Amino acid sequence: MIAFDFVFERPVNPEAAYKLWSQAVEAGKKPLYFSGGTEVVTAMRKGTVKADVVIDLKGIEAYKTLGIGNSPVSVDALWIGGGMALGALEEALPGTLLSEVARGIADHTVRGTLTIGGNICGRLAYREMALGLLTLGAEVVLNGPEGLVKRPMAEVFHKRLELKPGEFLLGFELEPAALAETRYVRRRRQKQTDIDYPICHTVVTRRGDAYSVAVSGVSAYVWYGEKTSARLEAEASPEARAMVIWERLSELAVDDLRASKVYKLGLLKRDLVEAFSELGDPVETGAGKGTGVRIEELASPAGRSLEAESAETSKASRYSGLTEISVEINGRLRTLAVRPSETLLNVLRQAAGHTGAKPGCENGDCGACTVLLEGKPVKSCLMLALEAEGKAVMTVEGLENTAIQQAFIECGGFQCGYCTSGFLVNAWAMLEAHPEADEAVQREWLSANLCRCTGYEGIRDAVERAKANRRA
Repeated sequence: MIAFDFVFERPVNPEAAYKLWSQAVEAGKKPLYFSGGTEVVTAMRKGTVKADVVIDLKGIEAYKTLGIGNSPVSVDALWIGGGMALGALEEALPGTLLSEVARGIADHTVRGTLTIGGNICGRLAYREMALGLLTLGAEVVLNGPEGLVKRPMAEVFHKRLELKPGEFLLGFELEPAALAETRYVRRRRQKQTDIDYPICHTVVTRRGDAYSVAVSGVSAYVWYGEKTSARLEAEASPEARAMVIWERLSELAVDDLRASKVYKLGLLKRDLVEAFSELGDPVETGAGKGTGVRIEELASPAGRSLEAESAETSKASRYSGLTEISVEINGRLRTLAVRPSETLLNVLRQAAGHTGAKPGCENGDCGACTVLLEGKPVKSCLMLALEAEGKAVMTVEGLENTAIQQAFIECGGFQCGYCTSGFLVNAWAMLEAHPEADEAVQREWLSANLCRCTGYEGIRDAVERAKANRRA
């Protein structure tokens, strides 16, 4: 629960969003642009971020779309809206550098709501999506006091995206051929699980004779080697190229709780040598990875234009105080009175009476609050209840008398039981998406939930039992 109230605005176009920001400032209020929620909701709950007016950018069509022809400023560019969830990006651009980078950030339940813009503009210094976008030569489209403005990302990203007061990120443009012609090597090292923060995340790309390198985790911010391209091309060996980057970062590396700077630099040197070796000499074809996406498949049919959205400025939604919203919960349409400051978890438990979703860390780590939103698992402690308006939610109560529930009972997939509801929901969603989920898939999906009692063996046994029961 967030301890302070605010007005929640949902504009339908960029112009309206900036107008709302300006009006709030003129009225002596503190506005906040809102895109993904995962980090902002936690920060507001802890009191480290406060706002009088929250402006939800997800109502802007261009903010959440992807495709050639979707850009509000260019015709032929590949447009990637800043409001696209990382999970949606994975599905839209499989086999690409951007998809691989997104897949390494957090777990799948968080990637379902965490947006590209939220990752890059958030407070966490890792900002890993910037690695792929910078090395692919992306341009950013911003909106603010000057209207729509397009800039090379390398010009406005220095440790973080540099935004003027009132300015916000609308999305990114890429040359479509960049995905097909740019070969890349990516190495992500972390201390514990696959979803831990990176110790050393390195992306090296090569397009033609040009190399590009970006690194996260080694220094206190994302490092991009924009000024090293000429030196990289001049060096003859992978080891020499690696040293160009290593020498720069050796001066910037920092110790932290996950690793010493000496250890990080050791990983970095090894990964750089391997990357430059795989990508080969500039005059040769070399190895490395390409893309699994056909460029022509990214073309989008004509959709809503910004001009059409501008005509609907007056239709922006405002929520203040107690507001009624409609949500389908476990197949039943419910009308609930909520405040903008209430999380989905809080409303499900207190207003809707579905107490199966549990408050645990309330930071997106433990997974006890996991529910399904439009069929996909999300952590309800990281979402405002207003974000679920008009959508379908399923809690653990909706899994009564199902094969997964029976399997957990038969295999003792619980002990104290506090985490069980989250595991049940996540495991059910996993088997819906992957009926024959192997050990690797199970480890990836179930890593989104924590259990402090069972050692996970009973849970794994229950999943295997449920798989068998579904086949029968």
